[in-house]
Amino acid sequence: MTLYPPARSRDRACHLVPQRSVSGEFQPNNLANLEGAMAKLTSIAIGCVLLLWTSGVSAQACPGDCDDDDMVAINELITCVNIALGSAPLSSCTACDANGDGMVGINELILAVNVALVGICEEVCGNGQQGPGEECDDGNNFGGDGCAVNCTTEDARVGVFNPAETVAVVQTEALPITLNLTGQQTFRTGQATATATRLASGGTFPAGQIPAVIRADELLFNPVQVTGLVCACVRGIPVASFGPGIAANGSIGCGEAGLTNTDYRLVQDHDTTPGDPGNQHMGTPNDAQCDDSTGLPGDVVSTACLEGTGANCSAPENVHIGVCQGPRTITLSGDVAPRGSALIVNSTAIGLLSDAGACDPNKPMRNGQCVYPDYGPDCTPCTDDDLVKGTTEINPTTTGSAEAALFDANPPSGAVIDKDQNCFGLPCFTQVAGALFDCSQLTPGSSGGLSGGSLAVCFTTLDAAQIGDNVTCTVFSNQ
Repeated sequence: MTLYPPARSRDRACHLVPQRSVSGEFQPNNLANLEGAMAKLTSIAIGCVLLLWTSGVSAQACPGDCDDDDMVAINELITCVNIALGSAPLSSCTACDANGDGMVGINELILAVNVALVGICEEVCGNGQQGPGEECDDGNNFGGDGCAVNCTTEDARVGVFNPAETVAVVQTEALPITLNLTGQQTFRTGQATATATRLASGGTFPAGQIPAVIRADELLFNPVQVTGLVCACVRGIPVASFGPGIAANGSIGCGEAGLTNTDYRLVQDHDTTPGDPGNQHMGTPNDAQCDDSTGLPGDVVSTACLEGTGANCSAPENVHIGVCQGPRTITLSGDVAPRGSALIVNSTAIGLLSDAGACDPNKPMRNGQCVYPDYGPDCTPCTDDDLVKGTTEINPTTTGSAEAALFDANPPSGAVIDKDQNCFGLPCFTQVAGALFDCSQLTPGSSGGLSGGSLAVCFTTLDAAQIGDNVTCTVFSNQ
């Protein structure tokens, strides 16, 4: 079981971990014994490599390897720095000039230091040079651009939602609201490799896994009519850490074993203010400073906020002024999941337009004004100029089990929306399950292949327009 812990500060002093001396032997940090160029190395190269990774450089096989021994030693790094500073000629080590432009820049120093830290020059995916084991290398470790994170060629696979099975259930404190969803999403998938792929951005991409991303502009939902209440508009929202324009990022396990820990439970507490009448004994711990935070899948941080303040706590619907909204926490579990399992982190926003669920595409006007102001200047729902676009939600979608729980719902009622509770006299609906993909259909060079697979997601929403706090669970099923 994996519990995503509270986020911690990443600020730290820059330092070089065990390194080789000029003689080539590993010794502990001995920077104090080196003068002149070594000091320049510390301030320019070492300090930068631990804080910044610059991709997109067309790097040669072993940047900084002056003596061609497939390793980069301290003296070679010093030479590269001196070339960069103009105190040594490029001819003293042409390997420092990784992109062959006749000079040595800070990005090339970073490449050389990275090789020194690893200890040996190996093929790296994302350095801009296609190695023997790579199908492509476009200088980054992002997908969605034709070359996947593990340097395999991507295929576009369109998944059209099965309207009979793609269902969202919005569980309010009272009755659930069931919605059939229509639309499609395009998975851009790479290929599984027999061995792990070392990444230029750090770490590795596991063997046997197919990388998968979805571009924000290829996540297409039709307007959703919530009869008598609102028109719901679902949009993909790009996440910088996923790659340019990418709204979903993850993998499908197609090795002998699938993935691990693809089941999850998401929990949020609407009121963690100590002593508040709406703060019941269940839920997450009290938070007097209202600054608790937790790390979520996809390198996302969820942070508490004081209602009525801040970007995520000051919408017109946030009427519980002064109440501390707790962060989300997610616990992953399930151990080894079967072949065909998937876990893909998805970023969306759901805009709720107040129109009694009309979702009217015919530009409804009266006396020269749009009947529904939330539609924006073009008087059409679910377009770029909508006045209400919702808050970005970043949640795991899984072929396993997804569930969510909301405590202290709609303060001060103190209601609990959870699988073992009753909502308006009926069991609360807060848990769904996905279905495995067929790895035999995900062959290189093909399209489609998503039929039968489905992704499940559950998440909490606080102070939604018209319906208040709720847990929404959805299964995205492909035709």
